[in-house]
Amino acid sequence: TREAYLDLVTNIRAKIPGIAISTDMISGFCGETDEDHQQTLDLMRKVRYENAFCFAFSTREKTHAARKLADDVPDATKKVRLNEVLNAFREGRDSKNLEEIGAWHCVLVEGTSKKSDDAWQGRTDTNKTVVFPGSTCGPGSGVEWGPGDYVIVQVDGVHASTLRARAV
Repeated sequence: TREAYLDLVTNIRAKIPGIAISTDMISGFCGETDEDHQQTLDLMRKVRYENAFCFAFSTREKTHAARKLADDVPDATKKVRLNEVLNAFREGRDSKNLEEIGAWHCVLVEGTSKKSDDAWQGRTDTNKTVVFPGSTCGPGSGVEWGPGDYVIVQVDGVHASTLRARAV
């Protein structure tokens, strides 16, 4: 049930602080009502997922839905609902990311930042993208990083879905 799911999320977050929770959401599934959609939006706002894969429903051959259910939600409604789900997701993700400011992470370096050759990009153990400046660990230290290395960072800002940090 919805209540059991929310209890599970609460218990997981209590037992594993800093855990990231992701989801898949389909908007406009066969028979979805306005009330169903509002319940989905409410769930998105309550859980505040760190990542979500959201799609408008479309039939797939050889599936139960294609064989047994009527695709009765108009495409225009699906698109509106999907946008609302995505907006609810982004609001929750952004608020969770703001809670990361000041947090320390061990980051797996993936390479240079997409927007600057003077910064590195990597992933936290919760799969969040982090960008941090520089290629050495302190002035004159001679320690350089590269893809595959692990670096400890402290988050000092957020831009959209990307954490900004400084290596420590």
